[in-house]
Amino acid sequence: MATDVMTTDVPLRWAEPPVVTLGLWGPPFSGKTTMLAALEVATTRGGRSFTPDPGRSTAFFTELRFAMAPPRRFLPERTELPDDLSVAFGPRRKERPGPADAPFRLRIMDVKGGLTRDEVGEQLTEDHGRFLDFLAASDGILFLVDPRRELNRAQRDTSSYFRTLLGMLAHRTGGAGLPRRVAVCVTMLDDEQVLRRAAAAGWVTQDPDPPCQPRVRNRDARAFFESLCRWPEQGGTAELHETLLATFGAPAISYFVCSSVGFRLHDGHVVRMDDSGDPPSWQNVSQAGNRTRLLGAMNPINVLEPIETLVGQVLADRNGAAHV
Repeated sequence: MATDVMTTDVPLRWAEPPVVTLGLWGPPFSGKTTMLAALEVATTRGGRSFTPDPGRSTAFFTELRFAMAPPRRFLPERTELPDDLSVAFGPRRKERPGPADAPFRLRIMDVKGGLTRDEVGEQLTEDHGRFLDFLAASDGILFLVDPRRELNRAQRDTSSYFRTLLGMLAHRTGGAGLPRRVAVCVTMLDDEQVLRRAAAAGWVTQDPDPPCQPRVRNRDARAFFESLCRWPEQGGTAELHETLLATFGAPAISYFVCSSVGFRLHDGHVVRMDDSGDPPSWQNVSQAGNRTRLLGAMNPINVLEPIETLVGQVLADRNGAAHV
């Protein structure tokens, strides 16, 4: 006699989330704090939960969220991260999750940009040593490159924030112990001068589906970065790229073109690339004295993706090493 069998959907149970450690590296005002402020927005919109560890990590992200909340909507000023900043990223909510959707924990460290700058005769300080120790133990590095620094004659110093410390790091680790994965993140795509030059050279596309944000496609990101290095005023960026390639090797490096604030939505739905108004209707920030104010909700572009890419690469490397 046939019997009815009651079936139930059993939720997928993930193993204990792996911990990945990343260093966040960039000159002053390259957008590090703003990128972290946008990370929670990008993560939740990407279908994951975002849970900072109790204590200083929670306090840090709460402060950022409060600063950008209506009615003030000020972008956070430059802030040094807590040494032990840690966040749990939940599994991505989707019908058929795969390995790339698994949960993970992220430890991340940022040091004031001035700490990494080359100075003639500068001695290795305790803070330098602490940062080097962290980088040497890291799984990967997020390098933030702000094209605006090289467009400003007084700030053409991008490479000076990396060269000496990269050399110290290679010396300390013997080369073989360097972090295995690097993401180069070109920030500030939403900046009017950067966007117009990139668009004029044919690098910028606009998403066909709402909210129709402008972007440089990930498959074009390395070529765009190499073209950026050829801009007449971007000599420091070109020197940085040469140093990264020599230190880590091309296979270890991924490239992204990012905007933490994204573009302003017309009527709350889509980006309309209309130059009328001051600032243009698509621009999502304006200056209010010495502060930068958000004009609409954050619409991050390639904020979560570099982290997920590095995490996926690091975990694949670990899995490969475990089967050798």
